[in-house]
Amino acid sequence: MRLSPPARSRRPSPASPERPADTSPEDRTAFRLSIAIAAAAVAARLILLTRTGSGTEDFYITLRYAENLASGAGFVYNPHERVLGTTTPLYTLLLALASLLSLDAALFGKTLNILADGATCLLLARLLAILGRPLVGCLASLLYATASAPLSVSIGGMETGMVTLAGLGAIYAYTRRKPFAMYLSLATLFLLRIDGLLLALLLTVGWVWRERRTPWTALLTGLAVILPWVIFATAYFGSPVPTSLQAKLAVYDRLRPEALPNLGDLYHQFLGGAPQKALFLFALIGTWVALRDCPALRAPLLWLLLYYGAILFSKVPAFAWYFLPPLPLYYLLVSLGMAEIFRRGFARKLPVGSEPGASNAPSRARPLALTLLALTAVALVARLPGVERDIAAAQALEDTVRRPLGQWLAQNTQAQERVMLEPIGYIGYYSRRPVLDIIGLVSPEALSCYRPEIAEPLGEMVRRFHPDLLLLREGERRRLEPEIGATGEPILNGEYRFVRAFPAPPAEPIFYLYRRGKR
Repeated sequence: MRLSPPARSRRPSPASPERPADTSPEDRTAFRLSIAIAAAAVAARLILLTRTGSGTEDFYITLRYAENLASGAGFVYNPHERVLGTTTPLYTLLLALASLLSLDAALFGKTLNILADGATCLLLARLLAILGRPLVGCLASLLYATASAPLSVSIGGMETGMVTLAGLGAIYAYTRRKPFAMYLSLATLFLLRIDGLLLALLLTVGWVWRERRTPWTALLTGLAVILPWVIFATAYFGSPVPTSLQAKLAVYDRLRPEALPNLGDLYHQFLGGAPQKALFLFALIGTWVALRDCPALRAPLLWLLLYYGAILFSKVPAFAWYFLPPLPLYYLLVSLGMAEIFRRGFARKLPVGSEPGASNAPSRARPLALTLLALTAVALVARLPGVERDIAAAQALEDTVRRPLGQWLAQNTQAQERVMLEPIGYIGYYSRRPVLDIIGLVSPEALSCYRPEIAEPLGEMVRRFHPDLLLLREGERRRLEPEIGATGEPILNGEYRFVRAFPAPPAEPIFYLYRRGKR
């Protein structure tokens, strides 16, 4: 796996984005391998989806928006409430289109993200190929294709696969000095996730610094793509900034007062076991290599650092899908580090002219590199049954508790009854009941209950909004037990009577349902 070209080679520097692709046997071999890895990544995800039926909780928030839009109810979660509670307007529109065409919108969305993951694998390999490291690109692609986070998130329906592809597409175009492609990718990224603005800013600054000019025509083209949405969202919702983004920042600052609450999640993601620690060490070596040899990667690597730094210091819980957008770059660094160790430990021991990529002799290092790549593939693929078990175990909660709970509410409550709860994905989607969202993602009126002078936000919500039903976890129930309602009676077992627990006994209860009114 060649890190840098041999001194006698006349090929362009690996840092040059103008390096011709597929011009050597190594290039052509790597290109075929990258296609095979991308196809295998798609196949593995389809198999996992078939076997586990995975669906992420938050995906069903977006799906409810999409189906309401397709049915004519509007771009809303709750009927008649114009609240932008989804952070992914473009994906919502795509799901709405699928629903309008009488397709299975959930399967359509999952398929889009699975295909996006395959394209990300291919694009990651091509990015390293144009930097002069085609076999290293195959290794990075393989690592991303088999990593547990991309596998589980892509089949769950979240838009993150498409977000990751759009971000990597912008970085690829930046590296190739293609401003129009870069800004079209960034515009797509913005429409998929508003936090893509950070990458847009860094790539723009990097471009101006590198080229000593601003690509105004391309930049204005990208702005023209997003302008219709910004105008519509401002007119329809009052702002293009999602309420869900504002709610998370406001509410979790109150609910998670401890310093660095996501430190454990970051540690588990990157240092949680011996393999993760080894990969992290390779990534550190790869960072040194990238900064030394690949100037075009400096702005993207700053984005990676700032992105994960924001997760570290944020009070918003670090959900699995939050880690994905920069993850291809992380595996790029891991692969560069592994290739550096390989070059120093193995390739230097081979005769002159036999380094991978050398054009004047049949390479002896290339077969060794391919063998190591194949062994790595076998080791990574061997992990897939464990990944499947983890996904299936997580899905069991959705299939046996939250989905049946939503269906029970649909069958046993009135259509206009408002439910106060926190997990509004599965339960909200399958119940189709209006919700008062405890976190405020789709209920911005709840956010005022988190003011510092209010001792218990949940009690204040009940007193102020009088929801018909309360669906509480054990911790939420304990917080409400001492609270007094607007009538002077206790909220629980006073204003609200206990209906039942979910799941039903003898299983351990997870949710408790209360209805407003006397026994």
